[in-house]
Formats: sequence, C-alpha cells, structure tokens
Amino acid sequence: MPLKLAASCIAALSILAAWPRECQGETADSGNEARLSRADQLREMGYLLYNLSCINVVNGLNFTREQAVKLKACAAEMEASGFDRPRLAGRFSPDFEKVRSEFLRTREILLSGKTADGETMKRMGEARKTESAAIKAGLVWDPSKRWGACQRCHSESEAATETEGLGRRWEGLPGGTAKEKAVAHLLGCYDEQRAAHALTALKKAAVKIDAVLTDEQKEIFRSFSCCLLPPADLEDPVRVGQAQASPLHAKILSAARTSPSWAWPGVRSRIIEGLVGQALVVKPGLTEKEKAGLATAAGAVLDKARSLTDIEFELEKDALASELKSTGGTQAATPGDHLPFMRAFFLMVPGATEVYDALIRRIDEAATSQKGRPRDLAKEKPASEGG
Repeated sequence: MPLKLAASCIAALSILAAWPRECQGETADSGNEARLSRADQLREMGYLLYNLSCINVVNGLNFTREQAVKLKACAAEMEASGFDRPRLAGRFSPDFEKVRSEFLRTREILLSGKTADGETMKRMGEARKTESAAIKAGLVWDPSKRWGACQRCHSESEAATETEGLGRRWEGLPGGTAKEKAVAHLLGCYDEQRAAHALTALKKAAVKIDAVLTDEQKEIFRSFSCCLLPPADLEDPVRVGQAQASPLHAKILSAARTSPSWAWPGVRSRIIEGLVGQALVVKPGLTEKEKAGLATAAGAVLDKARSLTDIEFELEKDALASELKSTGGTQAATPGDHLPFMRAFFLMVPGATEVYDALIRRIDEAATSQKGRPRDLAKEKPASEGG
C-alpha cells in the first residue's frame, strides 16, 4: 500500500513542500512581507532536504542522456498534472533564513555537478545543527489538533511553552503514529487536496521509472538515505545517499582500538557523547530513553571492535562501521516491495525537471568537449589487436 511505502522512506524526515521564490526569479521586499507560519517554514526546510537528496540521486546514478531525458519527461508529466512545486511568499525566522540560504547556496553547487569542498561541508553541518535545534525547541505533542496537522508535533511559536501540547513536555511520538507522520510529511509536499492523488500518480510513475533504470541503479535505493551532501568519495558505489559504512565511523573504530586501557573509559564516553550529538542533529525529537538506547548500542559496537584481533578487525571493519552509524538512526535497508515507490518519490520530487535539465546540459557539454579533443593515438589499440 502506498502509505506504507511512504512511511518506510519518509517517516524520519522534516515536513516537505514549498519552493523558494528566489529560485523562480521573483523578487520582493522581505521587510514588507508577513512572516510565514511556523508550519510553512518547516515545510520549506524539509522540501530543500528532499530537493538536495533528489539532486544527489540524479548526480550519483550515472544516468545516460537517454535515461535523463525519459526521467525528465516523467517529472514534467507529474508537474503538468498539478504536482508542480508550490510557491511560498513571506519572511522566515532568522535561524531558518540562515539555514535556508546555506541550503540554497549548496544547491547551486550540486546542480552544477561540482563536488562540495571542505568549507561547504562545514557550513552545511553548522546549518543542519541550527535547523535541528530550532525544530527541537518547538516540538510538542498535542492530540487535540487535527490528525496529520503540523501543529500536532510542531508549535507555532519558536519555542514550545508549557501551555502547549496539553502541558506535556516532549516525550516522543506515541506508538502507532508512524503512518500519521508519513502522511503529514507527504501533505507538506502536495498539500491536503492533492495528497491522495499524488500517491496514485507516484505509484503509476514508478512503473515508468523502473522501466528506465538498470537493475544496478534500482538496487542502490535499497540502502539509500536522504542526504544534504553526497559522500566526498565519488568512487563510493552508494554515494548517492549516506553510504552505510562511512569512512568517519571506520576512523572512530580504529581510534577506539588504539586507546590505552587506562584511558578507554573516558575516551569511550566522549565518543558516545559525540555520536549522540550527531544523532540529535538528524533526529531532533530523540527522547532521553532513545538517547540512552543509542548510547548502549554504540558502546557495544565500540567494545566489540576493541575485542577483535587485527585480522578480525580488518575483515569486519566495514560491517562494524555500518553498525555504528546505524545506531544514530540511519534507516535500515528498504524492503523490496517498498522500493518502487521510494525510487519514484526521490526521482520525482516536485521541481525535478530542473535537476534533469542541469544533468542533460552537463552531459551535452562533456560530449562537445570530448569531440573537440585531439586523438591520442598512443592510447588507441591497433585494429589488429581488437580482434
């Protein structure tokens, strides 16, 4: 069922939707605009996360020109059917405006096909922390609000008050709300009137999309995670998302093994504290119980890494790095029956036609450049060697 598919690939992410006016060539005196509602600001932040993920998917799957043209046609068909990106007008809070500006700056870099440098990665990391802190400050749980409404979990003010959420402090979502969370995020993208039709349209588009992709390209989505930036290593076979066995977590494990026994308790605590902090950036709504569970799971991986021989560690390093990263909330591999919807969702994010246009333009420029280069006869095999 499409809603279950949405829950598996969207549930842990921010609310999706609007497109910045600046990208449409519109100008406005922000000083004369009313501030957007908190829900609309959250939708904007969430939309940019999904849009950047779409760019990373398209840039990372090594599409041919023919594939890019066909996928653009699918996206254009979705937009022509009324599923184009919505438009927002209004001011953002200072924190969200800072984050939004950084996301848009990075978006231009990724659309050009360039690799984000160290400075960009650092700025994006800081922007993500700012965004997560702002989201966390406004978290509530108010079951008196309409099912699926943003206000069920997000305060309209920049900081939740004791009178909101029926006077309850944030203790995480109650059980049985995963489906509601997925639907709420989808509503943010397509709005309440179009959401049901969007699910049907994505299900139909999935058939066309899968006919365009190779088996290898389809399989990569099994371990795909939403990401603002692709991993720096462009040779990584799952670089389109957050590679499961990241170099950072492998380095953490290697460092853990070199710590002397007398210093290990302190080092262990600092490593776990850092991992919990990273998890909070991705999931601002983590409860104390969830943070304690994360710390326990991370500690078990670190202890296992220290217990192995050098040979055992080298053999298991990637698996352990993946396990350590997963303790921070990286989603598990997507079940096979959910994959078609997931592929359609991320490849057809509203506004995807611009992403395919940029890719096609780069492919054409590369082809033109290649044609203009002189032949290097020294590197060409004689005809007789070619069989």
